[in-house]
Amino acid sequence: MLHPLGYSIHILEQSPSPSRSDHAAGITAQPQVVKYFRRHGFSKDSWSIPCPAVQFLGPKATIKRTIKKPLDMTSWNVLYNQLKGRLESLQKENPGEKARMGAGPTATWSFGRRAMDVAYDGNNVKVEYEDLAQG
Repeated sequence: MLHPLGYSIHILEQSPSPSRSDHAAGITAQPQVVKYFRRHGFSKDSWSIPCPAVQFLGPKATIKRTIKKPLDMTSWNVLYNQLKGRLESLQKENPGEKARMGAGPTATWSFGRRAMDVAYDGNNVKVEYEDLAQG
């Protein structure tokens, strides 16, 4: 969202690795998520599957109640990987030399970094972080 507006972005990821293990957690994409992904050019079929209704199950998986309300279902991993893929495409658009020459905003991602403090410094955001590998 910030990159097309001309801002350089640097994501600090606490996880030491860019790969994620599957948490197998399905989630409902609320209207704000759907709106965000549409606004930023993600095709709906790349991150969600339609669900025509919600069912509440009782003992022995018997259906106790059904609410017919269409929902968009997804998972944490799908959302994470869609956003990560977008950042990777931004990084390819801004090769190191172009970024160093000030020709456009940069997009970087660092793993193994835990944010410790955030402060505003004029027109910039200052983030203090801990490098988990080196302290």
